[in-house]
Amino acid sequence: MIYSGPLTRHCLGLTVTPNAGFDVSYLQSFKHLWANFLTASVGGIFLAFVPLLLLILLVTIFKKQWLATAVLWMLYFLILGLAFASGGLWIAWLWTGFIATIIVVCISRFGLLAMVSFQFFFTLSFHNAISANVSSWYFGNTIFAAIVLLGLAIYGFYNSLAGQKIFEAKFLKDVDS
Repeated sequence: MIYSGPLTRHCLGLTVTPNAGFDVSYLQSFKHLWANFLTASVGGIFLAFVPLLLLILLVTIFKKQWLATAVLWMLYFLILGLAFASGGLWIAWLWTGFIATIIVVCISRFGLLAMVSFQFFFTLSFHNAISANVSSWYFGNTIFAAIVLLGLAIYGFYNSLAGQKIFEAKFLKDVDS
């Protein structure tokens, strides 16, 4: 979703600024890539606790979950708007509102594990150099990030099945009905 803002600017023919969150140390060597990956995973865990603790604090203050959720959305909308949409384009605020909605729905509906996965995906994809050009010299970082993120998605899907078999007739009958 963060990349929707620059893509929208590009489609409208406006200038696109480079990714300000890009970390050059990802490009130094594989051991730096691995170290940044491990640091990003720890950072993702800690960043996932922030909206959870804010939501708990706001529910304690306002005594109604819908009001606390609305205030949390407004806080994230303003913070993300200042970070990513301060370029003056009105559509950037639309994407910021969508990202704030994803964060609030993720933490209030799906919980801490989904928020950890969300932060991990964001941190690894935003700070890592990702290229669709196979001949670029840092394409190995793209492969590494894709394998890790795909592995995390497959692991999450497998755990969400709760031990059910995917290709069993009972599971497929439940899906059709």
